[in-house]
Amino acid sequence: MPRLDKNIVMLEGIIGDDYKVGKTSEGKEMITFSLAINSYMKEIADDTERTRSQTYVRIFVYDKKQIEYLQKIDAHRGQRATILGRLSSRKSEYKGIEYIQLTVIVRDIGIIQTKSFKKKIKKEKCESQSNFFMVS
Repeated sequence: MPRLDKNIVMLEGIIGDDYKVGKTSEGKEMITFSLAINSYMKEIADDTERTRSQTYVRIFVYDKKQIEYLQKIDAHRGQRATILGRLSSRKSEYKGIEYIQLTVIVRDIGIIQTKSFKKKIKKEKCESQSNFFMVS
């Protein structure tokens, strides 16, 4: 019987900061950014009241095709994204205090095209076409 990977994470959220391109200690290219995830819960005492919390998850992208995709569409802060990957952890330090940070290693990523994002792309295409025709 084949062994199935049980470490699968699916997230949808808002890109919390513009991605940063870097390299691993082995020299492999990578991208990292944070993903803001909203959670809504009903209060136990009152079914109609909802509380909201926001969690930021650090995302790491090592796959070359996924890196090219993010760069091609110019992913940036405020865009909705879906992430499929695996949960990982790493040791970090902040102000002399060590802690374990949970992260997600991306297997597949998608940027959700919202109406405002589509309008921005359409406007940019019109501007680039008009600039093209103005050049002589």
